[in-house]
Amino acid sequence: MDSSVMMPLSPYQIQQRDALLMVRRYLEQEGPAEREALCARIADYLDYRRRLDRFLEDHFHHLCNVTCYQSALSACCAREAIITFFAEVVVNALVSSPTDLDRMMARLSQPYEGSKCVYLGPEGCLWRVRPIVCALFLCDRAEREVLAPAPDLQRRWQSLRDEAQRFRWPDRPVLFDELEQRFMAAGCRSPLMYCSTSPGLLNVKRRAAAGRQSS
Repeated sequence: MDSSVMMPLSPYQIQQRDALLMVRRYLEQEGPAEREALCARIADYLDYRRRLDRFLEDHFHHLCNVTCYQSALSACCAREAIITFFAEVVVNALVSSPTDLDRMMARLSQPYEGSKCVYLGPEGCLWRVRPIVCALFLCDRAEREVLAPAPDLQRRWQSLRDEAQRFRWPDRPVLFDELEQRFMAAGCRSPLMYCSTSPGLLNVKRRAAAGRQSS
């Protein structure tokens, strides 16, 4: 193969790059007042993510540091195409510096042939608030060695998993759907707007609406 011929960007990279561009342009165009309003709206979600990260740090760091970062044997970060909601791109952009976002954009704009997640850099994940699907992932070893012997930890972990649905599962008004609608009203469209495009989640919304009307 001619080394001068660059590999094309993957469809995943293109979707992620376009969503990030869209969010950055929106925030620049709408100005400080809109950014402030969005930051206030995501405060509860950021509080949840801090509690989730603290739980993971307290109970899994000792294992994950060895399994993930030192031996590279873990299933964490093993796939390029992680599920990312559009709202998560918004949240991450709001808490990131321009330099942080430039690093993400550079990675998404260059062909990538690695075996791990495209967002995994030399110093770890490029996301400041990583996608919830990543934060809630535990490998079999972590569940077996940390959760299985500790029923109380199992209950706390399940509670944190359940709490995530308050923000992303649209059987009621939820943050992820609200952020999608906010950007769609400004003319933005992205395949990552799952609350507005996924047949499964649209069915959830329809059933919830029907239930509210009949009650």
